[in-house]
Amino acid sequence: MRLDTLLSRGVVCFDGGFGSQLTARAVPFACAEALNLTRPDAVRAIDHDYVRAGAQVVETNTLGANPIRLRAHGLAEDAARIVGAAVEHARQAGAPCVACSMGTTAEFLAPVGTLSFEEATACFAAPARAAAEAGADFLLTETLTDLAEARAMWAAAREAGLPFAASFAFTETGRTLGGNPPEACALSAWAMGARMVGVNCVADGAQVCDIVRRMRAVCPLPVVAQPNAGLPRSEGGKAVYDVSPADYARQMRPLAPMATLLGGCCGTTPDHLRALIQATQD
Repeated sequence: MRLDTLLSRGVVCFDGGFGSQLTARAVPFACAEALNLTRPDAVRAIDHDYVRAGAQVVETNTLGANPIRLRAHGLAEDAARIVGAAVEHARQAGAPCVACSMGTTAEFLAPVGTLSFEEATACFAAPARAAAEAGADFLLTETLTDLAEARAMWAAAREAGLPFAASFAFTETGRTLGGNPPEACALSAWAMGARMVGVNCVADGAQVCDIVRRMRAVCPLPVVAQPNAGLPRSEGGKAVYDVSPADYARQMRPLAPMATLLGGCCGTTPDHLRALIQATQD
């Protein structure tokens, strides 16, 4: 589905959590992204369940599929292959629209860190090109924590010729880990050519609403909101999320008039998505 077609619709539903679904289904992994090559059945099953639940946009299992993040697992040279496989899995699962998920390197750029802008852009270039070549509909740069690194990701997306969206994670202070407020995030993404802007991986529903309002106040782009199903707690050595599908849908319903692209992040499931769709389409 072309991005223009997607954005011409009313409320659009993204999928939900992926890593937390792997854990819930007892799929063992040291590197979730490597499963695109070693356990394609498990990846496609999760993608397919989200499609059956009503997701119009399915995100690929590629959040950490960049050479810097993959280096720790000895897979730095496999970033492009992993991304290409993940896009194909989403297509085979019947996804109407495929968003290639691109997360951060988990490093800070200079002068705060040691990674240069050029090195960061080069790091994101291979997975961005692979996403374009595999036929992803757009690149979803998500869980962004610092504008400097985000700009490197967006530069890589533009070089690959892919439309991109920008979704940020915020701390309890209302700013990203890099100290950026929602207004600066939205304006920077808009200036760089993003097609959507938004927030993900935040547990507090009231905070998500506030962030969305602040972004909309300064930026005309469509807004995407993908919160977590609350904060995780440990139970038997596993992360458990206490926000039920019904409670999640109630928290999300007020967002529908503001954020026309809704979905879930950590801890959300196909059942959360079904409840969300029902609540926003009534």
